[in-house]
Amino acid sequence: MPFAAVLWALLTWIFRAIVIQFLVMGVCLVLVTQLMPAVINYVAPFVGLSGLNGVFSGLSPAVWFIMDFFAFSYGLPLVISAFIARFLIRRIPFIG
Repeated sequence: MPFAAVLWALLTWIFRAIVIQFLVMGVCLVLVTQLMPAVINYVAPFVGLSGLNGVFSGLSPAVWFIMDFFAFSYGLPLVISAFIARFLIRRIPFIG
């Protein structure tokens, strides 16, 4: 009898802690990976790129070297996508 109780408690914990969290995080991952390109394509026309072109044209070659060395062209879109994903996840009622 005590073995069955321990086994039942272990199975309940595994189901609640692992399976349910895996499903919730899997759904969040799919939603974020599918919605982020759509959100970026929706927001892109409203963001003015002329100001950014002016800012980047004034950078010296030494700054460009550092930005290329640290993969700024890869990191900046990654950080922006992470901030938008964080914003969207915080709006989900049962998570945020």
